[in-house]
Amino acid sequence: MSEHEDGIAARDEAPEIQMATIMFVDICNSSEISNILSLEAYDAFISEYQMIARQVIERALDDLPAKARTECEFSIRGDEAFFIACGPNDDASIERHIDIALHIAFNIKRRWMLSSFNRTRIAQGKHNEELGIGIHIGEVVVGFHPGRGLPRTAEGWAINLTKKIEGLSRQGMYSHIMVSEGVYRHARQSTLGVCFTDRNTTWVEGIRRNLPIYEVKGFKQGYDFEITDEEFDVIYRAYLNNPYDLWMGLMVGNYFYHQGRYHKAIETLRDTLEAEPAYVPGLYNIAICYYQVGDFKRAAEYCHAVLRYDKDHAEAYYLLGLYHLQHGQLAEEIENYQHALLCNPSLAIARINLIESLIQHGEYRQALRFADDADAANCDDGELAVCAFLGYLAGLLAHDNHAEACRERLEALLAVPLSRMIPFDFSDCQALMTQLPDETQVTVRRYIDCLTPQPAPTT
Repeated sequence: MSEHEDGIAARDEAPEIQMATIMFVDICNSSEISNILSLEAYDAFISEYQMIARQVIERALDDLPAKARTECEFSIRGDEAFFIACGPNDDASIERHIDIALHIAFNIKRRWMLSSFNRTRIAQGKHNEELGIGIHIGEVVVGFHPGRGLPRTAEGWAINLTKKIEGLSRQGMYSHIMVSEGVYRHARQSTLGVCFTDRNTTWVEGIRRNLPIYEVKGFKQGYDFEITDEEFDVIYRAYLNNPYDLWMGLMVGNYFYHQGRYHKAIETLRDTLEAEPAYVPGLYNIAICYYQVGDFKRAAEYCHAVLRYDKDHAEAYYLLGLYHLQHGQLAEEIENYQHALLCNPSLAIARINLIESLIQHGEYRQALRFADDADAANCDDGELAVCAFLGYLAGLLAHDNHAEACRERLEALLAVPLSRMIPFDFSDCQALMTQLPDETQVTVRRYIDCLTPQPAPTT
């Protein structure tokens, strides 16, 4: 697939204004490197970078449905990679495109760190060369522009502004991924669990105005970088070269987390926190590790530490809800799930747990309300199906006619294969079914069977 083969739309369509998520990626010290290397060495250096950028972007696009791929365009020239995704100006579309851009950004950074150029530097005890990344959202005009030679391309001031934001990434202290306020606002709801620095208003040359800028500070523990053992050896050496690099410490801790080596992850993250004790991603990721090893008290302590520095951290509230669940404190559990949804209405797992807990508490109509609100949140169809089922059950238990509307919504979701089945323990729901007529119990059991992921067949 190439940018020539997958333009934004067909050539004969009229120009139109669309909302775009735009990203530029550059090598931070490319000019200095090109001045030091021979032409042959620089050619190998820049060719490897371009190959990495193309492979990462193409893989991300290949994972998208066919229609979503047509919304995206990219190009690579010299050390500059450009990506844009255009679509309607609605929250779901914008957040989907931001997720794609952040996923690409994370993986280009990882792959570039593992490049032969950086491997040589790391083996010599030097720091790896960084990438600078800028991401912005704004309106563009999509149409035929003769200079590009493509059927349909995007142009507009938002693209120029994104390039300015990418230039500011050299000033970064963490990931060197800088985003505008619009991206920050939407990415707070991202499924990647991204967290940011505080707002920094920066004077931008060329546009002669102050611009609110945020740097990606970290990601939620459990993000899958798909690091092999051999690649981890390189990353770990880079971490030892610079143990106070907070982003690198997160990556190392995340690898240990995926390996199930939770205590080793905690040890790494604690070392990383010596450089910045208020580093929220490190604090939260330690909390997750303690939860995984069953030390719920320590997990709660670290969640409270997170909330001291970030009072809107939805996942920390959710984890506190699980802590109170473990201690049978239903009212406190519900309160923390509600706080989580106030911070991030799209945190589907908090919504599902909240609805179930409200049902357990006998608050059936409250459960119905949160089940209905799931449609307005940016949840996927598997999450919506579980919410609809729980709303249906709550309506039945409340003898509320709205139960039928939930059932119809559930039937519509089950009419096509769900994109993702949600692992969910229906045992508490089954215990409540005894309050229902026998015929209704049969229907409820059928839905439970439909929503229960089946084990993969063995060969």
